[in-house]
Amino acid sequence: MQPKQPALDKRIVTDDDKMFKGLTDRVLLAEQTKMKTPKVLKARLADDHKRFGLRDVRVNGEGRKFDDWARVEVLDAVVNAKTLTVRFEVWCNPKHMCAPHDLVPVYLESATNQYVFMVALLEPTVDENVHTVEFTYPVTDLARALGVEVGPKTLESLKRDYPELGITAHWLADTKGQGNDPNHASGGVLEKGGSGKIILRERTTDDLKASESVRNSEWNMAERLSKGRRRPVYDAFAGILADGREMATTLEAESEYQVDDQETITAIVEGLDGLADRVKTAAELIEESRTAPKKDVEVPKRPYQLVSVEKSVKTYTDHYFDLVGGDTAYPLLANNIVLRRRMVGSDPVGTYLVSVKGRTVDKGGERIRLAAQINLIESAMKTEEGMAALGRLLCDGENIDNAFARVLHDVLAARGLTALLKQEWKVRHVLTVVSRRWKYGMKFDDATVIDFSADVATGTLPGEEAEAVVYSFEFGVGHPGLTAGGTPTALSMAKRIGQWDARDGIAPTPDGAKKFTASARPITRPYHVPADLDSPRLFQKADFTRYKTLRDALIAEVFKLDQGKLAVGGNKASVLARELKLI
Repeated sequence: MQPKQPALDKRIVTDDDKMFKGLTDRVLLAEQTKMKTPKVLKARLADDHKRFGLRDVRVNGEGRKFDDWARVEVLDAVVNAKTLTVRFEVWCNPKHMCAPHDLVPVYLESATNQYVFMVALLEPTVDENVHTVEFTYPVTDLARALGVEVGPKTLESLKRDYPELGITAHWLADTKGQGNDPNHASGGVLEKGGSGKIILRERTTDDLKASESVRNSEWNMAERLSKGRRRPVYDAFAGILADGREMATTLEAESEYQVDDQETITAIVEGLDGLADRVKTAAELIEESRTAPKKDVEVPKRPYQLVSVEKSVKTYTDHYFDLVGGDTAYPLLANNIVLRRRMVGSDPVGTYLVSVKGRTVDKGGERIRLAAQINLIESAMKTEEGMAALGRLLCDGENIDNAFARVLHDVLAARGLTALLKQEWKVRHVLTVVSRRWKYGMKFDDATVIDFSADVATGTLPGEEAEAVVYSFEFGVGHPGLTAGGTPTALSMAKRIGQWDARDGIAPTPDGAKKFTASARPITRPYHVPADLDSPRLFQKADFTRYKTLRDALIAEVFKLDQGKLAVGGNKASVLARELKLI
């Protein structure tokens, strides 16, 4: 049975909120506009539909069991010379809904954070948490909205200038007392959450090459591989790549430290449990203050500006892979290169998730690492042919979109190990690590989430009883898929909803108030390349700054540890392999 209560710390400002009582009509409208209430957003939706000629939009809501992160799922998109028809679903999790209901504007996106118009405004409830939306739009009107010349070859011009569009949804919430602002996002051309892209024409190798001229500073990038997406890497390795599952890359900002014993881990967990209680109490008092006379209640401060701390405890089993039969014994583990399969009890049947940790950039002691993951076909990986195919995938230098191999090749080059790529790769499971992990997701009022985990990792060699243990903890931002289900973390939200007003937005209007210069646009590359890791912008991102500030404060004030005296971690598998005399 799904929960019937919305999250305590999440609410939207409604049209009849108490803050609007006693205001004159003129002031009331101004204040509702400022706070972006449902009434104002509905007026914006109606205005968009009128100005852009969007007449055929159908919305159906229903209740379905759902216990994952809210997301957009594009079900179908068909374009012909006359119309574009798109059908998609918006899924909401009743556990995380706002009071009294969610408020979700959905946009057609022309490029990352560039919106053409609002397609729908949804108000999901716990009893009606999934909405199916379908709309049909004339190609000529779409071309005009995007600034593409209308003529005998309108569709060809549209596909040239806009090879892809997106459906993006924003879940709004009033977390700062300043109005309904984005608290979560899904979809779009970046496909946050795994879907959202509308592909108008097939992508080519030239498209992929051209996209590399643009640096990508998103923490997480992923795309579900399938025959319909026509990714060269999928076509080449369809025998082992799981259909409909993601190939993902991550820019991981993280700080990992090793500690001496279980007692230290226990003390850290107790400290964070206490912090979680304080954050929850502050949220309750803030909620009470909203309904009490302001003169009688002093609004409390949130500890470290956190709106929530969510805890989970899980056990992970990792199989670390390395090369056997070559000139050098276990060259990956010996050079601190991670290639592993991760398993969790909650994984769907048939899951075979493999990750590689790549090169790290260090700037003044702060580190960001490039990583990648793929989902393989479990039955194929139980065969010699499947393992041989994995070796070929890892050595693949032909398919430009083989982001997994490119991450591996980049770190091999950084370690001076490119000669390994000239030999046959015989990949084998050589080390097992079972980790008991206490995880905390710490969320700020701008929806940025900082990950923390305390870890007791026990290593063994296949077929042997000897054990070695490493105790560690880490802070992170940018871990999209530590498990097969994925965890959308580090979602640093700009004030994107500010574009809800066309006068301040990006989209042009049919009457020519704004126009784009039509030109062929590069596709949005669905993965990182090694050059993205070298962008100086990464260390300047706002959520990276918040991550550092929170990390330093918690280590000193909650954990009561001297950060300068902590042993830097990050290579626990190699540490365990050495203790077990594997390397």
